[in-house]
Amino acid sequence: MKVLHTWLEGVYAGVFTVRSEGRVIFEYADNAPATPISETDSPRP
Repeated sequence: MKVLHTWLEGVYAGVFTVRSEGRVIFEYADNAPATPISETDSPRP
């Protein structure tokens, strides 16, 4: 499992997690700013 912790304007926003089957999820922190995470269909390099 891989994880990427994220911050927005100096405030912890949440964590992206890549699950063993390759699925990516994002979990907001309890005190995260009210900003939606958008997803794109950009091809991977």
